[in-house]
Amino acid sequence: MSQAVPAFVISLPAATARRAHCAAHHARLGIALTMLDGVDGRLLSDAERAAAVAPGVSLTPSEIGCHLSHVKAWQAIVASGAPCGVVLEDDGLIAKQFAPLIRAGLPCDQFDYLFLDVDAHNELGPVAWDRNDGLALGHG
Repeated sequence: MSQAVPAFVISLPAATARRAHCAAHHARLGIALTMLDGVDGRLLSDAERAAAVAPGVSLTPSEIGCHLSHVKAWQAIVASGAPCGVVLEDDGLIAKQFAPLIRAGLPCDQFDYLFLDVDAHNELGPVAWDRNDGLALGHG
């Protein structure tokens, strides 16, 4: 079965159980995944961490690793030649009702960045987004 939207999973290489769970879930949905080795910011040198953030910005090694891992994912989408892609961390699971859109395609020309089933709060409080700027992707 072909898949219109490539799906990439960011995962640290040692997270074998998480990788296996993620792969098994998506295989049941008929979604092919490309595993990308995440960057462990704790293993970077001070100079590598400093080069990854803007001057005056303070991020933890884990935050820097997360950032660099997502950069790798965006680079993988560009390299795939696809108009868009799905990026998951290894604890993210695509819902069954969304799987047909991954297989058939998304209206990639109608959005720049699309959150799927994201909680509207994080540790800092509400996440800002425009409720009136939604994109109907189908039932469910």
